[in-house]
Amino acid sequence: MLTLGFYVRPWIKVDYPEMPAVGRFESTYYRAENWKPDYPNPAFRKARPEDRFWAARIVAAIPDEAVAAVVRTAQYTDPRVTEYVTKTLLERRAKVLATWLNATNPIVNAALSRSGELTFENAAERAGVAKRAERYHVQWSRFDNTTGVHHPIGDERTVPDARADAPAALATDPPEYVSARLRAVHPDQPGWAGPVVAYFRRAADGWSLVGLERNP
Repeated sequence: MLTLGFYVRPWIKVDYPEMPAVGRFESTYYRAENWKPDYPNPAFRKARPEDRFWAARIVAAIPDEAVAAVVRTAQYTDPRVTEYVTKTLLERRAKVLATWLNATNPIVNAALSRSGELTFENAAERAGVAKRAERYHVQWSRFDNTTGVHHPIGDERTVPDARADAPAALATDPPEYVSARLRAVHPDQPGWAGPVVAYFRRAADGWSLVGLERNP
């Protein structure tokens, strides 16, 4: 009323398909970062970047064939609807992954071998929603599990790919707990700069991952 009808909400101009069984469901205007539920939901309102990252990884694990199979269970009478809904869901999923796998540091699956080789993966690269990181920064520390204090071992190191060697001091005098603070560098993904801290505990057969802290 105040704008005398001159202001029109953008979603009203969206070109929805002329399929009654589909309704207002599309993927062109859809933006994962702007999506909101019709009714307030604390799970969405209070979600942090690492929460959305966790959910996006689950979505990324669902293969295209599974999405298509779920749509087929609806048994639409019009085959065009089945094809459209499947295609739209996959396109929306791609936007979800591109948004939330890159909104925070995407390092996952950190492992420390008995010989002291640290390896990890990049979830955004693996999902195909980001190019390879330029480099990674690693800061090693002895970790006091009683007090929660990190005691850095040397300076932060830079490595070109998703692997790094632990400092020699850990091999000569290994503590019970050690941590590796990891940051990724990508010119197009500023969210990757946030740290991920991997915690390892010394065991008889090597090192065991006991904790992964994202955005501490």
